[in-house]
Amino acid sequence: MHVDFKYPVTIFRNNYNDRAYYRFGLSKKLQDGSYENGYIDCQFRKNVEVANKTKIRIIDSWLTFYLKNKTLSNGKEIKETVPYIFINEFEYEDEIDEYTEEVSIDNILSNEQEQIDIDDLDQYVD
Repeated sequence: MHVDFKYPVTIFRNNYNDRAYYRFGLSKKLQDGSYENGYIDCQFRKNVEVANKTKIRIIDSWLTFYLKNKTLSNGKEIKETVPYIFINEFEYEDEIDEYTEEVSIDNILSNEQEQIDIDDLDQYVD
């Protein structure tokens, strides 16, 4: 089942047994005006690592599940369905454009074909 996200989400990462587990937060407004918070587990493609508390915009995702063995109080073994969101494609919300370069006088001068020696500035000033 395809899932569309209108707004960015914050990803929370937890490391356990050399593996990263991810979830994102949800909140809903209650009738009294307060908010109730919850979390949904999520996974990313192989070899994708996201730092804790990273804000992302989800581009392509779907709802899926895995089965987990569970023992009931009467001792009976069952398979529990655990839903999660698989995030196939995303972009960082605070991503910096890779072509943006910090502008400084050193960058400007190093990019000039001809550099002007400070002692020679007198010839350019009236």
